[in-house]
Amino acid sequence: MDQLTPDEADLDATWEALHTCAAPAPDPSAAAAMSSVLTKEPCRSAGLARGSGTGDGDVNDGDYGTSGSHGNSASNVCDGGGGGSGGIIERNSSAGLTLFEQASLVPCLDYRQACQAAAKCPTALGPHLSAMAWLRLRRGPSGAVPVSHVYDYMARRAAMLQLRQHLQRYGVDGRGALTTSQMEGFVASLCGHLPSLAPVGRGAPGGISVELYATVAARKLLFFHGRSGWVRIKDLMASPNLAELLQLPPPCADPEPQLHLVPDAPATDREGNTEESWFAPQTAVRLKALFQSLDSRGCARLGQQDLLQFSGAGFTPLFVARVLEEHGRGTSSPAAAAQQISGLDFPGFLDFLLAWEHRKSAAGLRYLWPVLDLRRRGFLDRDDIAVLFREVKALWLARGQYAELRVSDVTNEVFDLAAPARSDRITRADLARCGAAYTVVGMLCDVTAFWEHDSREALLVAADQIEGEGATSAPLALPPAVPPPVR
Repeated sequence: MDQLTPDEADLDATWEALHTCAAPAPDPSAAAAMSSVLTKEPCRSAGLARGSGTGDGDVNDGDYGTSGSHGNSASNVCDGGGGGSGGIIERNSSAGLTLFEQASLVPCLDYRQACQAAAKCPTALGPHLSAMAWLRLRRGPSGAVPVSHVYDYMARRAAMLQLRQHLQRYGVDGRGALTTSQMEGFVASLCGHLPSLAPVGRGAPGGISVELYATVAARKLLFFHGRSGWVRIKDLMASPNLAELLQLPPPCADPEPQLHLVPDAPATDREGNTEESWFAPQTAVRLKALFQSLDSRGCARLGQQDLLQFSGAGFTPLFVARVLEEHGRGTSSPAAAAQQISGLDFPGFLDFLLAWEHRKSAAGLRYLWPVLDLRRRGFLDRDDIAVLFREVKALWLARGQYAELRVSDVTNEVFDLAAPARSDRITRADLARCGAAYTVVGMLCDVTAFWEHDSREALLVAADQIEGEGATSAPLALPPAVPPPVR
């Protein structure tokens, strides 16, 4: 695979051309003092720009920015506008530069000098420094831009172009999109070139196969950005998930944090954020081992009892049945096909995990909304909410919780959280807009999630006590189900 960074000779030529044409700093001693802040080497390590492509998919139309510190060497591609405070390149920014830059302590370029530099380096600099690109650069009161900022912009944009060209080589049909197999092929091509993926390979310790890792990593990209088995290249270019894959830190000798996907150790925090990157090589191994441990029938497909076991009997039977009805049809396993067994295969199980962990996201709601829409009418009324929650209440009572819980009260609370446009129905758009989709969906499908919502104040108090006093006692947890009496 080609390197995802510009050619070293081009970078050297660009740096020399920019400095040759730039106006020198009026105070050489002050400019020398700034060399530890703005130097060539940190700029050289810049990777992909933070930015988002617009509808035509041209990286020219992205908003570029960084954190303001040139020491960050990680590659970045992020949806939405450029990075945080002090961003280097922002669209139509009227804010001033830093105090040092306003004092002209570093070499700067105006547009005429930038054109001269582009003429001296037409191959590496000329294609990337158009008039429109110059207007996007963050300029000082005099209209000049520091050389290091121009260099960062050029290096980042060139890296994005090379990444897009590499992605296009896998979409051989010319549609500007990748299928599932093509996406997996792209991820597999990264395994031999990214230091973070060194454990992946036949001869690597740990036995992580390229095929397994490509399946797991590509599944997240397809889940968040794919449509009907396709993912557009321009969506990948603006994807924070692809940025996470490309800037994954290399493995270290320290023990890695565990990805808790077992019932007694939730995989997410209260906001639904995973504790370890999905793209870590060991995550693929743990997910495959988890799938195999849940496959009680040995047919490479998970049925209702398997998913209930995964949740620790927290999911309601109705929710699991609806998941299998909407997303468990068909089979890719020869053994399951011969026995006409339905369920979730390994890719389907990965989709389910992603949807549940990110149920407040647009992709998560797109997966879970058909499960909740029992009558497929495009909305949920109070009767639908009551049907869904009665299953949660049954599990609630089985675990010895208070019997005064009323379905009507919870239904009203769900409508309050969703704040629907119409008072008698909740649509998927209402859930996406309200900001409480993570809580609402959890309350209607999982008794543990409802208990966490019902006990949220006690959980916060307990967490503060544990953090303040350094207590080692176990945190609050929902009791297990009470077994039925033996007759």
